[in-house]
Amino acid sequence: MHRNRLLLIGEELPQITRLKDKFKQNNLEVIIDEAESVEEAAILIREHSPMVVISTDIMVMLKVMSKEHKFIREVSTKTILFNAKGPLPDAVLGKLNHCGLTGHLTDEDPDKTLYYKTTLYLKSLPRKEEDDLLYDPNAKKKINYIQGVEKNEQGDVQFSTSTGFIDSTVLTEFCDESENVLEQMEEIIAGIEDGEKPFDELSKYSAHVGGIMGTSSVLALEGISKFCLLTKSIADHIQLYGDEHKDLKEIVVGVLGDATSFLTTLMQEIREGDESTLKNIGKEGFIKRLQWLSEKFSITQEQLREQGGQEKKLEQNSINDILESLNA
Repeated sequence: MHRNRLLLIGEELPQITRLKDKFKQNNLEVIIDEAESVEEAAILIREHSPMVVISTDIMVMLKVMSKEHKFIREVSTKTILFNAKGPLPDAVLGKLNHCGLTGHLTDEDPDKTLYYKTTLYLKSLPRKEEDDLLYDPNAKKKINYIQGVEKNEQGDVQFSTSTGFIDSTVLTEFCDESENVLEQMEEIIAGIEDGEKPFDELSKYSAHVGGIMGTSSVLALEGISKFCLLTKSIADHIQLYGDEHKDLKEIVVGVLGDATSFLTTLMQEIREGDESTLKNIGKEGFIKRLQWLSEKFSITQEQLREQGGQEKKLEQNSINDILESLNA
């Protein structure tokens, strides 16, 4: 199974041509198939999935997704609609989303966004031999940090990781996207602290940090991914507590604010090619604060039921496991 397999459906627009050129410039080996009809696309998807599918033809994409959506989801194939004909009607976009459309870009999006999304989805495609190791419950998980830092001819930072190479375009787009999300996370924390937002806004905070966690995991930026997992776990856990734990809630919100600032600093350092904080993340005093905080999460399932609370989203030993891996 070849990891970097791409299917192009429809007319090859200039943006698609430039995408191909970008692959060559960055020495990214991609096997590219092309289809002009629904039948041809369906056959290629069935034969070669998991893969990434990019379509510039709205109607063909709609028919392919309607016909093959179950198979596409089962094999974790990623799908991008590149639409150069203006906004899609809500009904059409809604149907595509319902069928599992992964991404929707238009000619208003810069080339770097198309390249970033495509490369990210290519990296996220599973390979059987990797999956066997990934989901082995007896395998000891060890964090793989950045293996090498270099700069291209333009002076832009690039990384090599345990799963391959992250070129400057992908790295910059990841930092841009993450910093936009982190700004929203800061607004949520500030609003809760000022009393302008309800405490349950933390569910949105958790979703945001989960997004950064997912992308950093795909890119094998595992120190960031683990830190985001820990942050998300604490945000999820504190939402189980009632009003009688007001003091603990206030402490957690403050700590999550610090975690957000810490992630922002990491993004800035990554842009500059500085991996020192990321490599030593387990030695940061901040991690010790999180460890102290995790010990305060002593509420039991019985107490939760008495308070009419929810089931735990993450057991205490799981929080401790994350802390231990960061200190490994």
